[in-house]
Amino acid sequence: MGLEGVISKRRDCPFRSGRRDGWLKIKCVQRQEFVVAGYLLSTVSSKAIGALVLGVYESGTLVDVGRVGTGFTESTARALWKQLQPLRASDPPFVERLPNLARKGVIGHGGTRHRS
Repeated sequence: MGLEGVISKRRDCPFRSGRRDGWLKIKCVQRQEFVVAGYLLSTVSSKAIGALVLGVYESGTLVDVGRVGTGFTESTARALWKQLQPLRASDPPFVERLPNLARKGVIGHGGTRHRS
């Protein structure tokens, strides 16, 4: 689409409209591949996702990088839910345990995964 970047809010700042220090403009200068490590259910539609839980590999270890959930149409959210259902796993994908708030409502992973 040729977009310049993404506007994001710092996790540790409350939501406030307007230009403030809590808002960041993230330039899209590099590409990154993400692993879908889990999802949250939609709060407005049944059998649909509300957000994806993403991770990236750093030195061979899958690390949580947050969630993405804006921009899904209802049909896309339902299609993703249908695709992800058979891929649910009982073992968590991340080596590090996610904080309680980050784990809340997430489907597809659990507590801590130990290295073999």
